[in-house]
Amino acid sequence: MDIMDKKRSGERGQSLIEILVALGIGGILIGGVTALISVNMRSSADSRMTQAASSLTQEAIDGARSKAEADWNAFYALAKGSANAYYIASSTNAITAGREPLSVSGYSFSRYFYVENVQRTQCGVGSPTADAATASCNTNFPLSSADIAEDPSTQKIVAVVEWAGGRSVTQDQYVSRARNSAMRQTDWSGGGGDNSVLTVPNNRYDTAASVDVTATPGAAEVVLLGGGGGATANIDATHHWAWNDVIGWIDFGYVAGNVGVNDAKLFGYASSSVGFIAFDCATTPNGDICSGGAGDWKVANVSGTLQGWAYSDSVGWISFDSVTAGSPISYGVTIDAATSEFRGWAWNDVIGWISMNCFEAGTCGTVDYKVKTGWASTPDSGWLISPIFDLGDSVAVNTVMWRGVANGGAVRFQMAASDDSAGPWTDADYKGPDGTSGTSYAASAPDASTAVSPRDFSGVRYVRYRMIIESSAGGTDSPEVQDVILTYSL
Repeated sequence: MDIMDKKRSGERGQSLIEILVALGIGGILIGGVTALISVNMRSSADSRMTQAASSLTQEAIDGARSKAEADWNAFYALAKGSANAYYIASSTNAITAGREPLSVSGYSFSRYFYVENVQRTQCGVGSPTADAATASCNTNFPLSSADIAEDPSTQKIVAVVEWAGGRSVTQDQYVSRARNSAMRQTDWSGGGGDNSVLTVPNNRYDTAASVDVTATPGAAEVVLLGGGGGATANIDATHHWAWNDVIGWIDFGYVAGNVGVNDAKLFGYASSSVGFIAFDCATTPNGDICSGGAGDWKVANVSGTLQGWAYSDSVGWISFDSVTAGSPISYGVTIDAATSEFRGWAWNDVIGWISMNCFEAGTCGTVDYKVKTGWASTPDSGWLISPIFDLGDSVAVNTVMWRGVANGGAVRFQMAASDDSAGPWTDADYKGPDGTSGTSYAASAPDASTAVSPRDFSGVRYVRYRMIIESSAGGTDSPEVQDVILTYSL
């Protein structure tokens, strides 16, 4: 073989190698493309299945929510937790225990939902939280963010869709009682004695004490016992005597003197053996002399503590407290919050001490005397109990509210509830925030809703309220309660 033949043979061998290499590279490229296509197809399939699963979870959420809205009590009764799977059966549209097999576009899925109770701050009426319930809410309803309890009017729905390869999609949503309603009583003028079961409020009540339902049409008010801010005499008909060792008895009940106490002062004038004793420059035996040289003098009433000066033409100024007089010896006259009796001593430079009550003098066993007023330093208070209201089903009572005019007073409520129209409805069953009859729900103002404890007023059908009306301090005025509104969720 000559050199040229060898060269041609080498060229043919080189060409064969190049062809084999090219084929190998092509195979690698084709294999890579095939693998890439396979991965892309698998990724696309996973994406489609995930999208389908997401749609299926939303369907499960929507179906469960509609069931909760239709019949909350049945939904709330479902067993809780992930071990208790449910689905909405397509054949019966009923909640069914178990998992629902589904096929979508040739893909197989398993779908179910489960239900969990929901904890909230503020003892069940605040924000949802994963924290455990606190013991404080078992005995109180303090409405603090740190106090946590179950909200029986909210449930958490968790929907799960699973498919091959251990894949799954989970979605959750809170659902609450959506069918809210209200009961409103607007009049009590029909009177008491109504202990019946009502589906619609009427104009009556069951029992009441110290409440007037006729003075203001359509409103309930407390009966005012105190002197308030007026100038009406209110010294007790029996207990109207003070004592001084020099001049003897001083009569605060002297009819013409028109003696009384209101939120601002002691007014009018008393009678004694040395003449009249005036307690206020505007109401002396000579009329209003406040523009005279002595100026605007009086015995002021500061929440039951009498301060300032009375005057007698015979003996001069009479001091009712050591502070106003600048005396180093402590003395004074107060009005007892519990009994409305005057207590303590007044002082005059001519006749000395004036005793308002035999208690301080230590003579009650032999000579029982005192000055007593109809004014009180504590508010006048009355209460009214409603008939029994049938709310139609097992409900959750949410709030209580009153409408009207406060007039410086206050309105409070205690609630009683039962799943039986027969109650019980004893005094102990009317509860406040701590779950006992020792507290009450205080409405901050008219038209302000006050939340009631879910612990005591969920899953009940029959409800009634005790309304407590308090006057302004000293009985100046009463709130006018025109409406009582209870809100509840079916």
